[in-house]
Amino acid sequence: MMNESETAASIPSQKELAWTSYHYEIDGVGVEVGINEYLPKDTETSEETDPQKAVIFFPGWPVKGKAKSYRELNQSFADHSSAKTLVIDTKVEKVVPNSLLLEAKAVQKFTEDSGFKKITVGGYSEGGAKAINLAALLRDGPGIKVEGLILLSPVGVYEQSGAELAKRFIRDSLIDTPATAVKEIFKRPRSWRNALKAGSTGMDVVMAMLGEMQETGNPLLYLTKVKSELRDMVALNPRLEDINVPVVLIQGVKEIASDPRRVISTEEQDKIDQAIKERHQNYKQGAEEELDWSDPVGNVLRENLFPNSPYVRRVLAEKWGEHGVPLYRSDSVAKAALYIIERSKRKRGIEI
Repeated sequence: MMNESETAASIPSQKELAWTSYHYEIDGVGVEVGINEYLPKDTETSEETDPQKAVIFFPGWPVKGKAKSYRELNQSFADHSSAKTLVIDTKVEKVVPNSLLLEAKAVQKFTEDSGFKKITVGGYSEGGAKAINLAALLRDGPGIKVEGLILLSPVGVYEQSGAELAKRFIRDSLIDTPATAVKEIFKRPRSWRNALKAGSTGMDVVMAMLGEMQETGNPLLYLTKVKSELRDMVALNPRLEDINVPVVLIQGVKEIASDPRRVISTEEQDKIDQAIKERHQNYKQGAEEELDWSDPVGNVLRENLFPNSPYVRRVLAEKWGEHGVPLYRSDSVAKAALYIIERSKRKRGIEI
C-alpha cells in the first residue's frame, strides 16, 4: 500500500518544488521514499516535460537530497537532460540487513507506478550503491528501459571495512577538502565559490548526522543503524554483473572514500598506460588500421565489475578532486555524465 503526503521545498532562483513522500512495505519492512522534483530551466510545470522520461538520482549518506549542497547538482541534471529529475531519499523503518536493496526495491515500485518508459539512474557515494541496485532490478522491468547508469564517487565497487570507510570519509570531508579549499583560494582567488560549496557541504554532513542522532533519540540505536548501513556500503555490490546498460563512473583523483586506485589497481593502471603508449607509438608509425581503438580503462572495468555492460567509461576529475567533487563542480559533472551516456548510444550502436 502507498500513502502520500506533500510539503514544500525551495531552491534559489527556482520555482517551488513539491516534496512528496510514499510508504511501501518491502519484504515485511516499511520503507519511506521521499521524492523532490526538479524541472529543466525555462520549464514552468511538470506537464511541460516528457511524462515518460526522467532522471532518477540518489544522494549520498548522510545528507538528504533537499540539502543546499545538492541543489545545483540536482538542477544541472534536469537542465542538461531536458527531463524532470527526481531526487530520491529512502529510509527503512527499522535496522535490518541489506537495507540498501530494500530501499531500491521500494523505488522500483515507485518507478513502475509512475509511467516512465525511459530513465537514467544515478547516485552519489552511498546513493551509487542504491543506483546500481535499482538499475539491476529494472533490468527486466515491464516496459521501462534504463538508458544509462551514472555513478559519482560510488561505494560498493570494491570491498573495504566499515572502520576504513568511516575514517576515510571523515578525513576527506573534514580535513582534505578544507585544506584543498584554502590552497585553491590562494592560487585562484576566483575559486572562492567552490570553497563556499565545500564549506556548505561539510556543514550539511555534520548537521545531517546530528539530525539523525536526534531523530533516533538513542545514541546506541543510532550507532547500530550506522554500523548496519556501513555493512551494506563496504561490500562489493553483488548486482554489478546484472548491469546491462552504459555506465559512467566519475571520481576525484585525490579522493579516498571511493578510491579510484582501489577500483583499478596500480598494476592494472600500469598496463593500461603501457597499452596507450604503445598505441600512440604505432599510430605515429602509420599502423592506424591495425590499432585497437577501444577504451582500455573501460575494458578493464567491464572485465572486473560490469561484464554485461556494453559500454563503461571512467572520468577522473583533477580540480577539486576529493569525494565531494560532484557537489563542488556540479554543472560540469552532470553535463559530462549525461553527454557520455548519450554518446555511448551513437558510438556503440546501442539499442535502448
